[in-house]
Amino acid sequence: MIKKLVGLVFFLTMLVSSTVFSQTRDDLLRLGNENYEKENYASAAYFYKKIATGSNSGIEEIVHPYDLKHSNRVKEEKVDSLDSDTTATDSLSVDTVSIQIATVEITEDSSGATNIELGIIDIEMTYIYHKLAESYRLDYNYDHAEIWYEKAVKSPHPEFPNVVFRYGEILMSNEKYEEARDQFSDFITNLSAENDTTNMRDHAKQKMKSCNYSLKNNGNVRGVTVTKLDSVINNGTAVFSASYFGNDEIVAFSSATILQKSTDENESYNIYTTSSAGSSWSSPDKVSAISSPANEATIAMNHKGDRIYFSRWDGTEYAIYASNKFQGKWMEPYKLKEINKEGYRTLDPSISSNGRQLYFSSNMEGGKGGMDIWVCKLDRWGNPTEMENLGDKINTPEDEVSPFIQANGKKLYFSSSGHLGYGGKDIFYSEKHEQYGWMNVKNIGKPFNSSREDSYFVSSSGAKTGFFSSDRESCHECGHGNCLKLYSYKNDPPRFFLDGFVFDADTDMEIPNAKITIKDVKKTRYCTK
Repeated sequence: MIKKLVGLVFFLTMLVSSTVFSQTRDDLLRLGNENYEKENYASAAYFYKKIATGSNSGIEEIVHPYDLKHSNRVKEEKVDSLDSDTTATDSLSVDTVSIQIATVEITEDSSGATNIELGIIDIEMTYIYHKLAESYRLDYNYDHAEIWYEKAVKSPHPEFPNVVFRYGEILMSNEKYEEARDQFSDFITNLSAENDTTNMRDHAKQKMKSCNYSLKNNGNVRGVTVTKLDSVINNGTAVFSASYFGNDEIVAFSSATILQKSTDENESYNIYTTSSAGSSWSSPDKVSAISSPANEATIAMNHKGDRIYFSRWDGTEYAIYASNKFQGKWMEPYKLKEINKEGYRTLDPSISSNGRQLYFSSNMEGGKGGMDIWVCKLDRWGNPTEMENLGDKINTPEDEVSPFIQANGKKLYFSSSGHLGYGGKDIFYSEKHEQYGWMNVKNIGKPFNSSREDSYFVSSSGAKTGFFSSDRESCHECGHGNCLKLYSYKNDPPRFFLDGFVFDADTDMEIPNAKITIKDVKKTRYCTK
């Protein structure tokens, strides 16, 4: 009898342990799906990976594992509608590899007898692989995303029809252009006409062209030096969207952690200013007058210095605000109703040097697809009037963001994932013709662009120096994903090379060892050779 009792206790212990383990996996799945839906992709990946790898040490680990400040990065790209499904995996078909979790329910009837009911929950591993790969991609964790996409493409799932395309994108981000091209080719080959509801075939063809472009243009542009800014500015998580604030000596940028205390949690992004002091930067100061519990970035000041425009977003609304200076103080910001359309995102203001045009990005109705670059006229009080989409020379069915209009008003810089580039978003420019408007777009090249996300290009009034944002390097401070950081650029001094010979005008005979004097007509310097 004692042996039977011990055996029953052992059996019940194993069943209870199995129940706890099963419940833990169920909680992991639920938390993964919840965080994915909330766009907390780093945490979603954490929970999905525990299921995928079988790493499970108990319910006590079911907590948010990360500080998610850098996840506030503005995501212009859209998540595929099918990919964002959060249906529990036990309701999906189980015709692929799955794991089975034993469950037990122990009850007592009215007579005191113990009833034990066993059950099985199926969790489809294919689904987990796909969700994990997607979570890493949307968290800009390129290296980890590649690992799980490689698994996902080998196990197709109807909930994720674009997995081969997404794998190609990640391979591009990791500079594996030939492999990426093969993935896009396979995607085109296997995509049926009835399933091409969002013109993915055209997107894939454009990506193949970008792969070919990257393989042919893998060198850096000469005459420019790019430098990552030091930790005075690039501190903590994402730091991005630099702009000149009134003059070339003061720079504004957005960050969440510059002045953050160790006790702060999930602080929002605010705008800070810093000034250059030789080769170093002053300690950043927050622009408190426009700071809020929401996030602020991409500030632009008019030529008089009495009005600023900036982006503000809180996860539900993405809009451009303005603030006027009165008696030396910035007044309460107000939303520009004329360009902020309900249900759409409007961001990234850039004002022309004469203060008459405001350029911005938006996915509002009337665009070419995704985020587009728009321009509006400003009246004498700085309020938007007429709006215009810059057209298909600039805008594509994918995303165009972070416009910057140069001081002369004839060159526009912006970032795009739809033109020929190296992967992610690249920085491009277009020059304006008086008669024909904006001309064909050109890639600004390396080292400005990389295979990752490059955006928020700005230049000084003389166009000799400037800044841009990039997540080309892994962010160890973030602990996950790649964060945007600020980079500066400087054009090298121009160098001229002369080649030829000196000859006698009467005899056409070459004059050996002739002395040549070159005069700089602007600085009256002479060089004799």
